Amino acid sequence: MNLNRSYLSEIFSKQMGVPLKKYILDFRITQSEEFLFTSDWSVDYISQICGFSSPSYFSKIFKEYHGISPTEYRKNRHKRERQIVLVK
Repeated sequence: MNLNRSYLSEIFSKQMGVPLKKYILDFRITQSEEFLFTSDWSVDYISQICGFSSPSYFSKIFKEYHGISPTEYRKNRHKRERQIVLVK
């Protein structure tokens, strides 16, 4: 696109109301939530396919967003599935 990174980020922020870096991070976390909930892929693999530089960085950021680790989030998935079945 031949655009300066800073300029692109500035334009994006003005149009979307959120910094580009935060938008991308939010998207990656949302993707990882879906994979943790719907797949049995390892946390390491999910961190890789969602674009995180390392599994430890992914876990750190995920915990900042949710207050629990990706592994705990996944364990809670099974509780939510059971609750959904009981409600139906």
